[in-house]
Amino acid sequence: MVSRATKHVLSRYLRKLPLLHVSTCVSHLLNCLVGFKFNALPQPHFSPDDEFDDFSQAKWTEVTVRGLQEEITREVFKRFRYRLNHEWWSQSSCIVLLREVCLKLGFQLKARTYLFDRNENCPAKPKKATNGTNGHHVEETTFYPEDIMNVVPVIKDAPMKSVLAEEAYDAGKAALLQNRKELGIDLLAESLSLHEQIYGVLHPDVARGYSKLSLIYNQLDEMRATACELARKAVIVSERTLGLDNQETILNWLNWALCEHSNGNTKVALSFIIHVLSIWRNIFGEGHPDEVTMMVFYPENEN
Repeated sequence: MVSRATKHVLSRYLRKLPLLHVSTCVSHLLNCLVGFKFNALPQPHFSPDDEFDDFSQAKWTEVTVRGLQEEITREVFKRFRYRLNHEWWSQSSCIVLLREVCLKLGFQLKARTYLFDRNENCPAKPKKATNGTNGHHVEETTFYPEDIMNVVPVIKDAPMKSVLAEEAYDAGKAALLQNRKELGIDLLAESLSLHEQIYGVLHPDVARGYSKLSLIYNQLDEMRATACELARKAVIVSERTLGLDNQETILNWLNWALCEHSNGNTKVALSFIIHVLSIWRNIFGEGHPDEVTMMVFYPENEN
């Protein structure tokens, strides 16, 4: 609810905004949204090129941390008829909220380590202001205009689905349930071929086809090596088409770990699970209920 309400609040400030002012506006709004623990009174960072522009009529320059939080609280009640807890912003994860807002509004940020708390120890701080006495570099806020690389349009569409590929998959799965193993494997192979021919190699539906086939092949003793290969392809395709931190990519990593564990490569599977846990906590934060699903993969003799 908070991320969806934030999308509407920030959209009002970004609407009809000149293109040259977007990075400055977005960086200030993000500082007020998730950078308040680092700097409770963030100010807009204007570049030398902005000195000739008139910002007196720009409402986003007047946004404060407290004002933005109150706007989000009102927006949540307006859209969802739900009253947020007192000081909800202190209970939310900055990384999780930042990711959700960037995905909803199309913000592309520079790949660097961002500081969200004064107590964090970051070895690589960007050099923004210099203290003339000792030469140390001081970071004033979490985000700067140069951190906003782009704002891309978010387009919703209905993806095309292939009935032939799905029918071949369903027929192959039904044949395996009827103990017609050779026919089932042939139909599943045909389904995979149809997925690749219709969608192309790099497509989310092809990754889903690889993942579904790997789970079925993993149940067949003579096909477990093929299952690991298909699971690996599913991870590669989903990372390139959906992103490294997409939910389907995480699911494909878990399927690959399951295949490797069934194939006797328990240590490899464990390394995959540790990798997935690190991504999962960046997306959903600590203590998410679905973490139990990943915990069951850990061998009993491992810490």
